[in-house]
Amino acid sequence: AKLETHGSKELLRACENKRFKDDIGLRAHMLRALGKTKDVKQIDFLIEVTSRSPHDELRAASGQGLSNYKHAKDKTQRKIVKEIIKAWGSLESKANQAVSNDPNGPQDFGPQNARRTLRVAQGKWVATLQTLTGVSQSNFMAWQRWQNKNKGWKPPK
Repeated sequence: AKLETHGSKELLRACENKRFKDDIGLRAHMLRALGKTKDVKQIDFLIEVTSRSPHDELRAASGQGLSNYKHAKDKTQRKIVKEIIKAWGSLESKANQAVSNDPNGPQDFGPQNARRTLRVAQGKWVATLQTLTGVSQSNFMAWQRWQNKNKGWKPPK
């Protein structure tokens, strides 16, 4: 991570390497380190992992890595905040879906999985959002309301 843009290319390559596919802890560490490089070219990859990874720890780590982009342009910071809130909203809606109690019917584990992902990632995402925006909120509804009211917000200096 201390090599900045030179190190980010190698970290990205290692994150996507098939040898480390099963070592979630190592990949999470590399995602946090990728954020510490502060290479703006890696933002899209980190957002992608934050939004779509099937592994909760990777979603949390990449969201945490995004907190290092306080120096990025205002538009880029707004994009990061928007995508984290969007991913959080998707999980929040899945987590609050009604579950069928029919013992003979099909079991839907989507809400349970979404709640587990939120337990792992929510704290790190809130910290990233607070770092980038300078606003202190703790739940999804408050963040969504804040984002809707403040479309052109300015990051703190």
